[in-house]
Amino acid sequence: MTSIGSGGEPRSRALCGGAPEDEAVPGQAEWVALEQWRASWRPEVDLLGGSEELGALFRRAMRQGYAAYVAGARVMPALFSLDSSLAAMWQQGFADARVDAAIGAVCRPACDVARRT
Repeated sequence: MTSIGSGGEPRSRALCGGAPEDEAVPGQAEWVALEQWRASWRPEVDLLGGSEELGALFRRAMRQGYAAYVAGARVMPALFSLDSSLAAMWQQGFADARVDAAIGAVCRPACDVARRT
């Protein structure tokens, strides 16, 4: 997803469950993106566009939870635990992976599939 930050600079981040190599703290990109979204979102200007960006951000948090379960990790990023929205999305992804594992349908994260092609 690519969007424009409040200063006019492009923001982009792969929609992958794992943290990028340059991310010092797991979940940092999502935390910063959510804070930027909150600071810049103006519902009277772009209700649908802002909602789409927020939805994409929450899907990234869910993918991290899913990927954590698949990888055997059991702890969400510390920054997520400071925000109930990010924590809920991570926990939902984790729970979805647990259910998928119970029925034998665990999926590889989309980023793993992309790396193989």
